[in-house]
Amino acid sequence: MQRLRTQGGFTAAVAGQPRTAFAFSQVYLQGGFAGVVLLIGAILIYWHVAVRRPSVDFLVNTDNEMKKVNWSARREVIGSTWVVVAATFLISAALFVVDYLFSSFFGAVGVLQTG
Repeated sequence: MQRLRTQGGFTAAVAGQPRTAFAFSQVYLQGGFAGVVLLIGAILIYWHVAVRRPSVDFLVNTDNEMKKVNWSARREVIGSTWVVVAATFLISAALFVVDYLFSSFFGAVGVLQTG
């Protein structure tokens, strides 16, 4: 047991290992560290995107190419989505039937025990 005395004369007994008293809360330290990491990341992204000439040229060329893209109409995208959903269900149903037939066949032959 360790006894601690403050400047005001207050005395306290502490059991176990003494703990370090921080000048500020640990939450502030974690928040400050996160802020520094975010600031460094923002500076690196700014340097990579806005300062470096090859990156700027790439982004300008990408913007020009995106303007040339022939985007599909909403109706066409919805129609294609329904085709994909229907094909997915049809393929899964066909696989279910084939699996059922195989399991029935191998169960009848005695290779596979069902139930």
